Amino acid sequence: MNATRTRLPLRAVAGALLPLALLAGCGSGDSGDAGGASEGSSQSAESGGSDEPLTTDTAMDAIKAAYDDSRTAAITLTIGGGNGQSIEAEGVLEIDEQTTDMAMTMTIPGQGDIDLRVIDEIVYVQTPDSGGKFLSVDPSDESNPLAAQFSQLADSSGLDSTFDAFDAGLRDVEFQESTTIGDDEVDHYVFTVDTAAALEAQGQQAPQGMPEQLEYDVYLDSEDRFRRVDLEVAGSQTRIDIDKWGEPVEIEKPADDQITEPPGA
Repeated sequence: MNATRTRLPLRAVAGALLPLALLAGCGSGDSGDAGGASEGSSQSAESGGSDEPLTTDTAMDAIKAAYDDSRTAAITLTIGGGNGQSIEAEGVLEIDEQTTDMAMTMTIPGQGDIDLRVIDEIVYVQTPDSGGKFLSVDPSDESNPLAAQFSQLADSSGLDSTFDAFDAGLRDVEFQESTTIGDDEVDHYVFTVDTAAALEAQGQQAPQGMPEQLEYDVYLDSEDRFRRVDLEVAGSQTRIDIDKWGEPVEIEKPADDQITEPPGA
Protein backbone atom coordinates (compact mmCIF):
# COMPACT_ATOMS: atom_id res chain seq x y z
CA MET A 1 0.00 0.00 0.00
CA ASN A 2 1.42 3.39 -0.98
CA ALA A 3 1.27 5.64 2.10
CA THR A 4 1.42 8.91 0.16
CA ARG A 5 -1.35 7.96 -2.26
CA THR A 6 -3.52 6.66 0.60
CA ARG A 7 -3.27 9.86 2.62
CA LEU A 8 -4.36 12.03 -0.29
CA PRO A 9 -7.86 10.50 -0.51
CA LEU A 10 -8.11 10.62 3.28
CA ARG A 11 -7.45 14.36 3.19
CA ALA A 12 -10.07 14.68 0.47
CA VAL A 13 -12.58 12.72 2.55
CA ALA A 14 -11.93 14.90 5.59
CA GLY A 15 -12.33 18.03 3.50
CA ALA A 16 -15.57 16.78 2.00
CA LEU A 17 -16.96 16.04 5.46
CA LEU A 18 -16.15 19.51 6.76
CA PRO A 19 -19.51 20.95 5.58
CA LEU A 20 -21.27 18.43 7.82
CA ALA A 21 -19.29 19.84 10.73
CA LEU A 22 -20.05 23.36 9.57
CA LEU A 23 -23.74 22.46 9.48
CA ALA A 24 -23.48 21.99 13.24
CA GLY A 25 -22.05 25.40 13.90
CA CYS A 26 -21.37 27.70 10.98
CA GLY A 27 -21.35 27.99 7.24
CA SER A 28 -21.81 30.54 4.51
CA GLY A 29 -24.45 30.31 1.85
CA ASP A 30 -25.68 32.25 -1.13
CA SER A 31 -28.81 33.97 0.11
CA GLY A 32 -30.28 33.90 -3.38
CA ASP A 33 -32.53 31.22 -4.81
CA ALA A 34 -31.16 27.69 -4.52
CA GLY A 35 -31.01 25.76 -7.77
CA GLY A 36 -33.43 22.88 -7.96
CA ALA A 37 -36.04 24.42 -5.64
CA SER A 38 -39.08 25.90 -7.33
CA GLU A 39 -40.27 29.26 -6.09
CA GLY A 40 -43.36 29.49 -3.91
CA SER A 41 -46.13 31.89 -4.82
CA SER A 42 -45.66 34.09 -1.76
CA GLN A 43 -44.03 34.40 1.65
CA SER A 44 -46.65 32.32 3.32
CA ALA A 45 -47.36 32.53 7.03
CA GLU A 46 -47.42 28.75 7.04
CA SER A 47 -43.92 27.90 8.20
CA GLY A 48 -42.82 24.38 9.02
CA GLY A 49 -44.53 22.99 12.11
CA SER A 50 -45.51 26.52 13.16
CA ASP A 51 -48.40 28.81 12.22
CA GLU A 52 -45.99 31.70 11.67
CA PRO A 53 -42.51 31.89 10.15
CA LEU A 54 -39.74 31.08 12.59
CA THR A 55 -37.70 33.93 13.99
CA THR A 56 -34.35 34.35 15.69
CA ASP A 57 -36.12 33.81 19.02
CA THR A 58 -38.19 30.77 18.02
CA ALA A 59 -36.06 28.87 15.49
CA MET A 60 -33.93 26.87 17.91
CA ASP A 61 -36.85 25.65 20.02
CA ALA A 62 -38.65 24.48 16.86
CA ILE A 63 -35.59 22.70 15.45
CA LYS A 64 -34.80 21.01 18.77
CA ALA A 65 -38.36 19.72 19.06
CA ALA A 66 -38.18 18.32 15.53
CA TYR A 67 -35.47 15.87 16.58
CA ASP A 68 -37.51 14.33 19.40
CA ASP A 69 -38.99 11.70 17.06
CA SER A 70 -36.65 11.87 14.05
CA ARG A 71 -33.13 10.57 14.61
CA THR A 72 -32.40 8.83 11.28
CA ALA A 73 -32.22 10.21 7.75
CA ALA A 74 -30.80 9.82 4.26
CA ILE A 75 -28.26 12.40 3.11
CA THR A 76 -26.82 13.54 -0.21
CA LEU A 77 -23.78 15.81 -0.29
CA THR A 78 -22.50 17.71 -3.32
CA ILE A 79 -19.44 19.96 -3.26
CA GLY A 80 -18.63 21.91 -6.41
CA GLY A 81 -15.34 23.76 -6.73
CA GLY A 82 -14.26 26.49 -9.09
CA ASN A 83 -12.43 23.96 -11.28
CA GLY A 84 -15.68 22.45 -12.53
CA GLN A 85 -15.19 19.21 -10.61
CA SER A 86 -17.51 18.10 -7.85
CA ILE A 87 -17.47 15.64 -4.97
CA GLU A 88 -20.61 13.55 -4.64
CA ALA A 89 -21.67 11.50 -1.61
CA GLU A 90 -24.78 9.76 -0.43
CA GLY A 91 -25.63 7.70 2.62
CA VAL A 92 -27.54 7.55 5.88
CA LEU A 93 -27.28 9.08 9.35
CA GLU A 94 -28.30 8.08 12.85
CA ILE A 95 -28.16 10.94 15.34
CA ASP A 96 -28.21 11.02 19.13
CA GLU A 97 -27.26 13.56 21.78
CA GLN A 98 -23.53 12.87 21.70
CA THR A 99 -22.64 11.37 18.33
CA THR A 100 -23.77 10.94 14.75
CA ASP A 101 -23.15 7.58 13.10
CA MET A 102 -23.09 7.54 9.31
CA ALA A 103 -22.45 5.33 6.32
CA MET A 104 -21.58 7.02 3.02
CA THR A 105 -20.33 6.26 -0.44
CA MET A 106 -18.29 9.15 -1.79
CA THR A 107 -16.94 9.83 -5.27
CA ILE A 108 -13.93 12.16 -5.47
CA PRO A 109 -12.59 13.17 -8.91
CA GLY A 110 -9.27 11.49 -9.58
CA GLN A 111 -9.60 9.24 -6.53
CA GLY A 112 -12.55 6.97 -7.29
CA ASP A 113 -15.22 5.68 -4.91
CA ILE A 114 -14.68 5.77 -1.16
CA ASP A 115 -16.68 3.83 1.44
CA LEU A 116 -16.92 5.87 4.63
CA ARG A 117 -18.43 4.89 7.97
CA VAL A 118 -18.43 6.80 11.26
CA ILE A 119 -19.47 4.60 14.19
CA ASP A 120 -19.09 5.46 17.88
CA GLU A 121 -16.81 8.39 16.95
CA ILE A 122 -14.39 6.18 15.00
CA VAL A 123 -13.92 6.83 11.27
CA TYR A 124 -13.57 3.84 8.93
CA VAL A 125 -12.51 4.62 5.36
CA GLN A 126 -12.03 2.22 2.44
CA THR A 127 -10.20 3.98 -0.39
CA PRO A 128 -9.10 2.70 -3.79
CA ASP A 129 -5.56 2.40 -2.38
CA SER A 130 -6.36 0.68 0.92
CA GLY A 131 -6.11 -2.85 -0.43
CA GLY A 132 -9.77 -3.65 0.18
CA LYS A 133 -9.38 -2.81 3.88
CA PHE A 134 -11.02 -0.11 5.98
CA LEU A 135 -8.55 2.30 7.54
CA SER A 136 -9.51 3.03 11.15
CA VAL A 137 -8.99 6.58 12.41
CA ASP A 138 -9.75 7.75 15.95
CA PRO A 139 -10.10 11.57 15.71
CA SER A 140 -9.20 11.90 19.40
CA ASP A 141 -5.91 9.99 19.07
CA GLU A 142 -3.23 12.69 19.09
CA SER A 143 -0.57 10.14 18.15
CA ASN A 144 -2.29 9.49 14.82
CA PRO A 145 -1.17 12.07 12.22
CA LEU A 146 -4.49 11.70 10.36
CA ALA A 147 -6.69 12.24 13.43
CA ALA A 148 -6.65 16.03 13.27
CA GLN A 149 -8.19 15.95 9.79
CA PHE A 150 -11.38 14.46 11.23
CA SER A 151 -11.37 16.16 14.63
CA GLN A 152 -13.84 18.94 13.79
CA LEU A 153 -16.37 16.46 12.46
CA ALA A 154 -16.09 14.38 15.64
CA ASP A 155 -16.31 17.41 17.92
CA SER A 156 -19.49 18.67 16.29
CA SER A 157 -21.30 15.45 15.44
CA GLY A 158 -23.87 15.10 18.20
CA LEU A 159 -27.11 16.93 18.86
CA ASP A 160 -25.80 18.48 22.08
CA SER A 161 -22.80 19.96 20.28
CA THR A 162 -24.92 21.09 17.36
CA PHE A 163 -27.43 22.85 19.58
CA ASP A 164 -24.70 24.37 21.76
CA ALA A 165 -23.16 25.88 18.63
CA PHE A 166 -26.48 27.21 17.35
CA ASP A 167 -27.43 28.63 20.75
CA ALA A 168 -24.08 30.40 21.02
CA GLY A 169 -23.65 31.57 17.44
CA LEU A 170 -27.07 32.16 15.89
CA ARG A 171 -27.56 35.90 15.38
CA ASP A 172 -30.41 36.21 12.89
CA VAL A 173 -33.07 34.09 11.17
CA GLU A 174 -34.87 35.58 8.18
CA PHE A 175 -37.75 33.85 6.42
CA GLN A 176 -37.42 34.06 2.63
CA GLU A 177 -40.28 32.09 1.07
CA SER A 178 -42.30 28.90 1.05
CA THR A 179 -41.30 26.62 -1.80
CA THR A 180 -40.88 22.95 -2.70
CA ILE A 181 -37.98 20.53 -3.03
CA GLY A 182 -39.09 17.44 -4.90
CA ASP A 183 -42.46 16.54 -3.42
CA ASP A 184 -41.72 18.24 -0.09
CA GLU A 185 -43.09 21.60 0.97
CA VAL A 186 -40.33 23.57 2.66
CA ASP A 187 -39.63 26.99 4.11
CA HIS A 188 -36.48 28.80 3.07
CA TYR A 189 -34.58 30.79 5.70
CA VAL A 190 -31.25 32.56 5.84
CA PHE A 191 -29.41 31.85 9.10
CA THR A 192 -26.68 34.30 10.15
CA VAL A 193 -24.10 32.82 12.51
CA ASP A 194 -21.28 34.34 14.56
CA THR A 195 -18.45 32.05 13.47
CA ALA A 196 -16.15 32.41 16.46
CA ALA A 197 -18.96 32.05 19.01
CA ALA A 198 -20.36 28.92 17.35
CA LEU A 199 -16.98 27.20 17.11
CA GLU A 200 -15.96 28.25 20.62
CA ALA A 201 -19.06 26.47 21.95
CA GLN A 202 -17.59 23.29 20.41
CA GLY A 203 -14.09 23.89 21.76
CA GLN A 204 -12.83 25.02 18.34
CA GLN A 205 -11.16 28.15 17.04
CA ALA A 206 -12.20 29.84 13.81
CA PRO A 207 -9.71 29.07 11.01
CA GLN A 208 -7.61 31.95 9.78
CA GLY A 209 -9.43 34.02 7.17
CA MET A 210 -12.91 32.86 8.22
CA PRO A 211 -15.42 35.77 8.18
CA GLU A 212 -16.72 36.99 11.53
CA GLN A 213 -20.31 36.27 10.48
CA LEU A 214 -21.49 33.72 7.96
CA GLU A 215 -24.82 33.11 6.28
CA TYR A 216 -26.27 29.89 5.00
CA ASP A 217 -29.53 28.94 3.39
CA VAL A 218 -31.67 26.51 5.37
CA TYR A 219 -34.76 24.75 4.05
CA LEU A 220 -36.98 23.25 6.76
CA ASP A 221 -39.71 20.72 6.08
CA SER A 222 -43.23 20.74 7.51
CA GLU A 223 -41.89 19.35 10.81
CA ASP A 224 -39.12 21.99 11.06
CA ARG A 225 -36.46 19.39 10.18
CA PHE A 226 -33.52 20.18 7.90
CA ARG A 227 -34.38 19.31 4.30
CA ARG A 228 -31.61 21.20 2.54
CA VAL A 229 -28.66 23.40 3.46
CA ASP A 230 -26.73 25.40 0.86
CA LEU A 231 -23.26 26.58 1.83
CA GLU A 232 -20.31 28.36 0.32
CA VAL A 233 -17.07 27.38 2.05
CA ALA A 234 -13.68 28.61 0.85
CA GLY A 235 -15.00 29.17 -2.66
CA SER A 236 -16.72 25.79 -2.89
CA GLN A 237 -20.48 25.56 -3.28
CA THR A 238 -21.90 22.84 -1.08
CA ARG A 239 -25.38 21.38 -0.98
CA ILE A 240 -26.56 19.02 1.75
CA ASP A 241 -29.94 17.35 1.13
CA ILE A 242 -31.52 15.43 3.99
CA ASP A 243 -34.72 13.42 3.73
CA LYS A 244 -36.44 10.16 4.74
CA TRP A 245 -36.42 11.31 8.35
CA GLY A 246 -37.32 8.56 10.81
CA GLU A 247 -36.99 5.68 8.35
CA PRO A 248 -34.87 2.64 9.31
CA VAL A 249 -31.18 2.82 8.40
CA GLU A 250 -28.36 0.26 8.36
CA ILE A 251 -24.91 1.36 9.55
CA GLU A 252 -22.56 -1.56 10.13
CA LYS A 253 -19.03 -1.55 11.51
CA PRO A 254 -16.63 -3.34 9.15
CA ALA A 255 -15.65 -6.86 10.21
CA ASP A 256 -12.47 -7.02 12.30
CA ASP A 257 -10.53 -8.73 9.52
CA GLN A 258 -11.45 -5.85 7.19
CA ILE A 259 -9.98 -3.14 9.46
CA THR A 260 -6.40 -1.93 9.38
CA GLU A 261 -4.47 1.02 10.78
CA PRO A 262 -3.55 3.88 8.42
CA PRO A 263 0.09 4.06 7.28
CA GLY A 264 2.16 5.97 9.81
CA ALA A 265 -0.46 5.65 12.57
